[in-house]
Amino acid sequence: MTKKIIALVLALVMVLGVAGCGKYVETKVEVPADNSAAKDPVYETQTFTESDPEVLNLNVENNKVFNSKWNGVNAINQGFMFLPDEYGRNYSDAQIEEELKRMDDMDVGMVRSYMDAGFAFKERNGDQVIYDWDSERMQAFYKWLDAMEERDIEVAVNMGWGIGSIANATTQDHLKYTIPWYISGQLNIYSDMLDMYSDWVKLFIEEVIIKRGYDIEYFVMFTEPYHFNEYTFYVAPGKKETKNAWEVTVDVIQATDKKLKDEGLRDMVKLTGPQYGLSKDFYEGETLEEEINWWISRIDDYIDVYTFHWYIPTWPGSGTINSAASVYDDNYDLWVYYFEEFVRIISKTGKPFWFDEWMYGGNAIENQKTDFYAQQIAQTVIAAMNSGVNSCIYWQMFEIVWPTRTDTGGEFKEGIHILGTAPSLYTSAIPYKLFYGYSLLTRFAGEFSNNKIYYAEGENGVCLSMVEYEKDGKKYQNVIVVNSTSMEQKISINFKKSIGKNMYRYCFDPVTIKPNTSAEMIDADKGFKNVDKVLQDTIPAGSITVYSTVKE
Repeated sequence: MTKKIIALVLALVMVLGVAGCGKYVETKVEVPADNSAAKDPVYETQTFTESDPEVLNLNVENNKVFNSKWNGVNAINQGFMFLPDEYGRNYSDAQIEEELKRMDDMDVGMVRSYMDAGFAFKERNGDQVIYDWDSERMQAFYKWLDAMEERDIEVAVNMGWGIGSIANATTQDHLKYTIPWYISGQLNIYSDMLDMYSDWVKLFIEEVIIKRGYDIEYFVMFTEPYHFNEYTFYVAPGKKETKNAWEVTVDVIQATDKKLKDEGLRDMVKLTGPQYGLSKDFYEGETLEEEINWWISRIDDYIDVYTFHWYIPTWPGSGTINSAASVYDDNYDLWVYYFEEFVRIISKTGKPFWFDEWMYGGNAIENQKTDFYAQQIAQTVIAAMNSGVNSCIYWQMFEIVWPTRTDTGGEFKEGIHILGTAPSLYTSAIPYKLFYGYSLLTRFAGEFSNNKIYYAEGENGVCLSMVEYEKDGKKYQNVIVVNSTSMEQKISINFKKSIGKNMYRYCFDPVTIKPNTSAEMIDADKGFKNVDKVLQDTIPAGSITVYSTVKE
């Protein structure tokens, strides 16, 4: 039987109240309607004999810091909720309040959002561009920024989307607003277009960050340029030149860096790039190292954070294709293999590496609704933590209406981007099970003060990592454990250094979780008194389990 069939059969068995393998024991799991646990968790000590062959020994090296520059588990969240929609699909005040509450409850530390030049563009006369920084669209964007600041959520702004939008208005297919640096029917000189774009970035800093005081630290320089995309530009009247998307991206980053340095504004923001998305074919004719070094040799003097995407990695030479990806796969070692390569290659620059866009599977739109999808995503996070990656940013937090769009196809249905941990509130108020599992990651492996990651070693389909952080002068420890198997597992977490505190269990069980409109966070369901160097427990199949010194 395949893993998928086994998992489905076992999930059915567990729902019917039968668990185990070979020795069936009837169990009953009582779950409150809102997924909350008892307000006072039952303290327990679970002891397994050393000779028990079913116990998995999970070792945490909490005696030495592995990574002190962890920027947390974050997500893309387009700042569109206040934007007027010409098709009347505006969120109600109640829907906006509910979505913001969910973000607050998730305790996400940072979101990445698309910022379109069309929010402020008013008109262009020749090479003169006029912007209205108080336009209705900009006011809507300011409201969203206000909402993020009120919740202490950092914002990374995508300064444009596809690199093609610098070249040709017809490629601006995400939002349908007019962009200023390409005007149909006019002679658009490439150097002028780069200057107009970089000038818009400069004005954004002056108008939004300096004048209005919004604390935006990161600019994301477009998204997923591909070497095989080519664009033809006028480099002078009557003279054309063709460039591929990588070359255009380099030109845009260099032009932006120069403009901000010339204006004395470069220290105001950090530029991230190149946002290159690796595919099932791995590389475009080169090795991974050669491709990353291509970027390093051209943009290292101009950016502050390296960013890459990867959706469905496969082992070199495996021949696996996207459609073969299964949420039941154990991909931890695979992610570690590639993350360690990224970190090794990029580390010579001394700059952070963000894995700033990912999901999993050839049919992620349907996979995200399945029971085991959350643990698949959690595997990636744990692998990143144990490999020295500096941040993970999920594609994407919530499904959302894109103003100006009504199309269906790809990731869109009637203009709604249908990928996320929960449907758009315009569609449904009931999250996917993924929402509850991912929320454990943002809450307990997220962006904190003075983060420290401690490396941990799992076995037999169970992986884990540990984060320690400070808050209000106190230190807290969280251990995140992911069971990618289709069986419940007995585990023994063995610490190199004593915890010396009570720990509380927060467990996402994909079988027993009950999505509902209240979208309540998972509460602690167990407590472990005075944990020294060993914590033993039994965790459900496909689960994400956090052991934390924080009692919520």
